[in-house]
Amino acid sequence: MFRLLFMLVILISGCGTMNNDYQYKIDPILRAEINNSDEISDSVEYNFLAKVKEQITDLERKKIEETGIKIESVIKNIFTGKGRLKSINELAKLDFIIAIEKSNENELFE
Repeated sequence: MFRLLFMLVILISGCGTMNNDYQYKIDPILRAEINNSDEISDSVEYNFLAKVKEQITDLERKKIEETGIKIESVIKNIFTGKGRLKSINELAKLDFIIAIEKSNENELFE
């Protein structure tokens, strides 16, 4: 009886961590910003790159935009976008999203 109860507790606690697997789609720097966000940083929009399984369909585009993300450009299965941290977190939950990476601004060499 004790073993059964013990196994049940382990199983339930393991299921809770499975729900956060989507966070590993987000690059570590952006994920840290999401986890440490406050009201001020949540009002800021972040530029990012995202990769999907295949070329974006109209239905997938609609689902992306429903999260609050603004799609800026699409090239095959990669798109650039802009959105608040909460929206980016919701984007990662979509099953067709493979990876999300924060954009970095680089200065051109003169």
